Amino acid sequence: MDEQWLLLTEYVTPIADIPARLSEMGIPFIEASIREPEALAGVAIPAAELNRVLDAFEVRSHFGQVRTNRSNLYLLVPAADRVRLDSGNMEQWSVMLPVFLEFSNRTEQKIYVQNQHGQPHSAEFAADDGIVVVFWASAFETNHAEYPLVCRQQIPSGQRDGVKPTGEGLPILSPEGDTIAELLEDVLYILFDLPHDGVNAGPILRYILDKAFSLMGSDPVSVSEREAQRRLASRRNYLHLCSNQRQRALNDLRDSQQRAERDVRIYRGDLIRSLRDEASFRQQLAVIESRSEDVAQLEAEYEKLWQIKGVTDIQVFDGSIIVTTEHLNTVPLSDGSIRDLGVYKIVIRVESGRVTAHNETRRVNEYSHPHQHSDGELCLGNITEGIIKLVAAYEFAAAISILIEFLQNIYEDDTYGRRIWEWPLAEDSTGIIVPESTTDFDDEDTEDTEVPF
Repeated sequence: MDEQWLLLTEYVTPIADIPARLSEMGIPFIEASIREPEALAGVAIPAAELNRVLDAFEVRSHFGQVRTNRSNLYLLVPAADRVRLDSGNMEQWSVMLPVFLEFSNRTEQKIYVQNQHGQPHSAEFAADDGIVVVFWASAFETNHAEYPLVCRQQIPSGQRDGVKPTGEGLPILSPEGDTIAELLEDVLYILFDLPHDGVNAGPILRYILDKAFSLMGSDPVSVSEREAQRRLASRRNYLHLCSNQRQRALNDLRDSQQRAERDVRIYRGDLIRSLRDEASFRQQLAVIESRSEDVAQLEAEYEKLWQIKGVTDIQVFDGSIIVTTEHLNTVPLSDGSIRDLGVYKIVIRVESGRVTAHNETRRVNEYSHPHQHSDGELCLGNITEGIIKLVAAYEFAAAISILIEFLQNIYEDDTYGRRIWEWPLAEDSTGIIVPESTTDFDDEDTEDTEVPF
């Protein structure tokens, strides 16, 4: 073909009607098939005859032309009345457009496409009349990630750049088991730079959109169903986090033990220190090895978290367990008053055991709680070692229960505790009050103070 030809497919009009009508009109045509941008068969006509053909079939839509694998043959596809590109840097747009058009037809909604290049895109900015598909983004700011293998395709540098999933949306997993996209409200977050030059984006995009379509269903998913699916995703992330953390801890402790043993043999001057370290690592390793990886036990511990009085939400995200509390007040102070604390997000970083608490209601002199360091970490005093042990044993329910009690019990006799007098009085009893404290929360970590574990 020296002149330009156009391939008519189901995108334009039913194929069965085309050949006979073209013969009647005396318009030359060839039955043809293509492999790229996707496998399609149809009828090819000279580009100069396009308007006559569209008029004959009473097709009023606007169309675009997409390059195919055959020289001088272009695929005719509907233009932006169904799919709108709202950002640049989409090198594979000609490959992806036919896939988006098919998705638009299946969902009967317009599709708005963006590429955020690692910047978050809030689900609050969903389109009123369609579905937003955002590449290389998530709903909240997350860490950088790479996706080197997707749908059994080796993804090259540049195209593999992405962000970590938030755990808040409905996850879309690759055949390899990785979360490569999230559906949140009517926004589909494809977590990496799929439009970048690299492997053919069409098949991977079709895989993701097929999974998204199955999550959406033919009718809008109800709020209760979406919440149930979000909880299921949270549970799966929780089990995945704990399982992976156990293996990482085993590997790290084995390495540490081996290094310590080598130090004992080589560095005689550091013998006492090395022996102490080696014994400590051996003890920790024995504790973890003695605890089997029991999925049922992990699930039971997860359910315990939801049963704790004062817990309203649990999120598992980026190696952390994040627990939201109800509105908290202190227990009665020495003068009989009760102070209004607020709603807290307690964050346990599983690998390090670090604990922070973020006040969602207020801050007093830049602090979320009287017993808090300037870097945001809680000053746990003599319960520090106990919390570390509970986290290492994956006994998160007990740790959270003690931390909620710690937040409400103020040790007034030290510098940190005296900050409580700057906090507002509680106007009512909406906050949770622990009737009687069973733990002495003393910031002075002394040797003769018993840790309640």
